[in-house]
Amino acid sequence: MGTNPGGRRVAKRKITLFGIGPWLALIGALYFSQAAIITLDHLRFYNMVFVSRKVDENAGLLLFAAGFLVFLAAQAALIIGWFKERLLTTGLFRLCRHPMYAAWILIILPGMGLMLHSWLILANVLVVFIAFKFLIRREDRKLEEAFGPEYLAYRARTSELLPWPRK
Repeated sequence: MGTNPGGRRVAKRKITLFGIGPWLALIGALYFSQAAIITLDHLRFYNMVFVSRKVDENAGLLLFAAGFLVFLAAQAALIIGWFKERLLTTGLFRLCRHPMYAAWILIILPGMGLMLHSWLILANVLVVFIAFKFLIRREDRKLEEAFGPEYLAYRARTSELLPWPRK
């Protein structure tokens, strides 16, 4: 047990370091594996090219790399904050409440779709986003229990996934 800045006791067991990440990864990986198999079997139908294959691949690789860097930066901040038992509201967490999930859904997965030239793989963004919207409620409840009014104020002023402040 520890205390948050408001003096409220926080049980680490209520908030895991991983949150809903493993569930999103599992859902995304299951869809991705099936989409890749179907795409390879029906390449002509699911093939997509926006500019040219090489430009799309390079754009996808840049998105993937940038998203991975955002993910790692958010993860490093989260690990530090978790061990200090404090709510993160600065850095990437100032832009959105869930920057690690945002990196996957908004940057990394679209990059993979572009690199692999597949509409079906690009649709993984939608699959993981729907799973995120369904699962994130549980994580938000745990954060509210742990941090109380501090989290409620943070939630009111900060976007859930899109990287810009609400107010």
